[in-house]
Amino acid sequence: WVGQETFNFPRFIRTSEEPPSEVGPARFVLTLYRLHPAGRAVTSASVVDVGGDDYAYLVRGFWGPEVLPDGTSFRWTQGEAAVDLPGDWFTSPGPLTLTLRMEQNWTTPERPSTVSLSLGGSLLAQFVPRPEWSTYSFPLSDDLRGRLGGETVVLTLRSTTWQPSAEGL
Repeated sequence: WVGQETFNFPRFIRTSEEPPSEVGPARFVLTLYRLHPAGRAVTSASVVDVGGDDYAYLVRGFWGPEVLPDGTSFRWTQGEAAVDLPGDWFTSPGPLTLTLRMEQNWTTPERPSTVSLSLGGSLLAQFVPRPEWSTYSFPLSDDLRGRLGGETVVLTLRSTTWQPSAEGL
C-alpha cells in the first residue's frame, strides 16, 4: 500500500423521476498500491502492516484500510480473515514468534469477542483481546514449524463480530 488520497468535488443530485436540479457534495477515495512483477521477491522484514502495505498478503475477510490519528494503519476484520505469509519466513533457524497488534473495539464486558488464531490450518491460540491496542506474541513450536511448508502459509483469524442489530440499532 503506497497511500490514499481523498477528492471532494461537487456533483448534480439526481432522482429517478426528475432531471438534476441541485449540486451536492461527492467524495472519491483513491487507494494506491505498489504491484510487484511475478517472480520478483518483495524485499522487507518479516512484517505485514495490515492496513498499510498489505495488498500482496490479504486473502479474505478484511474491510478497507483506515488510519488512526497517530498514523497507525489497520483494517477491521469480518468473522474470518486470512493473510498469506511467505513460507520461507518459517524456515529460519532458532526460535520464532508470531506477534500481532490488535484491539477489541465493538464488544462489551458482557459480550467479549474471542479470537481463534490458526497458522497453516493448525490452531495456534484462542484469546480475548483487550479493549485497547495491545501486542500479543505466540511462540511457534518446532513441531508446528515442521508442518508449515510451501510457498505461502495462511494465517487465519476467526472472531465474533459486532452486529448493530444485536444492540437494537
